Amino acid sequence: MGIVTKFNPLGALPKNNNYKAYLLFGTNLINVRTLGFTEDIQPEFCFSSSDDSIQCNYAILNGKLFFVNGQNLSQVGTYTDWTAISGYSDGNDVYALGIRNGLLYKIMSTTATMHSPYPGWTKICGNASPRTYGLGICNSVAYAISSNAIVQPIDGSNNPLSNCTNITGRIMYNSSRYGGYGISNGKLYYFQKRSSDNADTDIRIYIIDNNFYYKICGFAYGSSFMSAYALGIDTNFSLFNIGLGSASQIGTNTNWTNISGYNFTYSSPAALGINNGNLYIIQNSNVTQVGTDTDWTNISGNSLAIKNNEDLYLISSNNSFSLLIKKCIKFMGNTLNSSFPALIITG
Repeated sequence: MGIVTKFNPLGALPKNNNYKAYLLFGTNLINVRTLGFTEDIQPEFCFSSSDDSIQCNYAILNGKLFFVNGQNLSQVGTYTDWTAISGYSDGNDVYALGIRNGLLYKIMSTTATMHSPYPGWTKICGNASPRTYGLGICNSVAYAISSNAIVQPIDGSNNPLSNCTNITGRIMYNSSRYGGYGISNGKLYYFQKRSSDNADTDIRIYIIDNNFYYKICGFAYGSSFMSAYALGIDTNFSLFNIGLGSASQIGTNTNWTNISGYNFTYSSPAALGINNGNLYIIQNSNVTQVGTDTDWTNISGNSLAIKNNEDLYLISSNNSFSLLIKKCIKFMGNTLNSSFPALIITG
């Protein structure tokens, strides 16, 4: 088993003039540029780290924000201090969300507009439109973000969710079919727009589980013909499906260390998980091991996984995997839609 010397999904990359950036559209890997970093950096790739199920057509490289239009990268403005990006823009009324210098922006194509003048934003996930809310954390308080408003979800006593450390999912205007989630003091909470009230400000918080959670991903969706679960790992390292206001444990195994993507109950895509170095596909309440290797170290979306030797693999729904590229040092994104790429750095 090799030792990873450079792969670090959270830390800065050391100085190097030989990094290469690739866009992955479905199964089509394209070298878009050679990156000569002159100083230590920490690029964010395509998604907010809290929810890698959302499609995205943006990337941050060396603090610069780029709009991905086909195989072309166009810089958004001239700022060089972007730290997070989430979601996509559609050229109409759906905005991506970004953070620079602690401030929140909504982004359409190559135009970024400050969405909140208050500093302290640290995490974002999802999109913002007149109909959908992304989620964000500002000064440890959870917020719902549409293109028209920034709302504090409140509980029955009008209290916001403070001490929030993680968020995932999305909220749909005037609909109970989509769910967003947050972790506060280790406890799991559910955010929902009350369908009985069209007011922008009426987004409520409900506690789901008093167990202590440390990681969540994906989103939940429910209708008469299909549904999806978010996923969570509690501090006992047990795995949970998280639905629209409830959570249920998957199996009895502990030692889950990583999860990504989201879990459709009736069809692909399935989510991914790592347990004791083993890679698993998570479909509904079923957990299926991918191969027999025990040196998997990180995952992204529903289809990307890396081993300890820095080899990045594409995971198929039939529980097989194929080598995508060697010497991968950072990757993030999903391959569910060939119009929205994942971003991969080698070096």
